Amino acid sequence: MDVLSKKYVLEHGINFDEELWFTSSSDEVLDKPEEKNGKPFTGLAYELYDNGTLAYYCYYRDGFKEGNYVKFYQSGKVKTTDYMIKGQTRGIRKKWYECEVLKYEGEFKFGICLHYTEWDKHGDVISKKVAPTKEELAFINRCSKREDNPLI
Repeated sequence: MDVLSKKYVLEHGINFDEELWFTSSSDEVLDKPEEKNGKPFTGLAYELYDNGTLAYYCYYRDGFKEGNYVKFYQSGKVKTTDYMIKGQTRGIRKKWYECEVLKYEGEFKFGICLHYTEWDKHGDVISKKVAPTKEELAFINRCSKREDNPLI
């Protein structure tokens, strides 16, 4: 995943803390408060740390995270990258230590981790998941059927 520059994010995005709101009943993001007829937000949003560096940026579509979602350390180094669809992680999630060594890589579908590997700062594997559980597979299959046929 290509990480956007801070300059690009600030020029093309909206500061979440200043201009966006959550609904009272879900994680949906609105362009105005509910009581002022806020509509689901579509676009690029970001937040900043107190020191002015990016805390994260994420694309939203119809009020939910949709697209690249990147979190940063206060130092400005990348902390995590995710690809989101309808507010759920899909595809590859990566995490790094602040020293820029890869810490974690996993693959997700419908927000469920299919498999992952986690390393220490020296590159030694410290944790691993090789396959989803039966329950997770059943959930993924149900979600896949609903996605293919929204009337289910």
